[in-house]
Amino acid sequence: MIRVLIVHETFLVSNALANVLQDESDVKVVGLAATYEEALDQLNESIVDMVLVNANRPSQQLLSFIQSICRNYSNTKIVIMSVADTSEFILQCFQAGATGYSLQTDSLAELMRKVRAAYSGKPLLSPQIAGALVSRIAELSQIVGRPNADQGDLMLLSADLTPREREVLSYLERGSSNQEIADALTIEVGTVKNHVHNILKKLNVDNRKRAGLLARQVMTDENVWHVETPRMYSASFSQ
Repeated sequence: MIRVLIVHETFLVSNALANVLQDESDVKVVGLAATYEEALDQLNESIVDMVLVNANRPSQQLLSFIQSICRNYSNTKIVIMSVADTSEFILQCFQAGATGYSLQTDSLAELMRKVRAAYSGKPLLSPQIAGALVSRIAELSQIVGRPNADQGDLMLLSADLTPREREVLSYLERGSSNQEIADALTIEVGTVKNHVHNILKKLNVDNRKRAGLLARQVMTDENVWHVETPRMYSASFSQ
């Protein structure tokens, strides 16, 4: 029995989806939540195997929610339901720890195929998304100059960054301009340019985009930096 928690901001939609899923012999809906906070509260109170999350646009709150579930409920799988079909958004969800991704144009049968596959640990990915994942892993490896980059490589590259440079790097990861970084940190644009120059040199990359990609592997926790290697996926490709 797959115990499912549905996270959707509209109660009528989540309730309708719950009624449909309840007809599946191997599914039990154990809760509905309208916000990420409500969902985390329910995860504390109930045993949940699968979280179905509605997300129509990328946000740091969504990615933090996914990461929190992965960190605190390692046996709970996450399937994102969205109208967004951009590779970048989908890759962000998988990098944060999502197990599956279903477009809202999918049929119920397609959704259930993806839920069951994610529950078994073998998510169904379209050829387009599978190809994008492979490309992302290759790109992350290339930015450190070797095809077999490991955690030690990334740690060595980021070790020399000052606290301010790490702060600027976090804005590069978000795609912020020099002016936006200067405004956010209340410093001169020229100072930002100097920081960016130093970051690129220390990380051994030649542009802001590559620095931002590397930043996604460098996570901050109460000013203590550690590095996560790219997630690898065991997936079946849907036709």
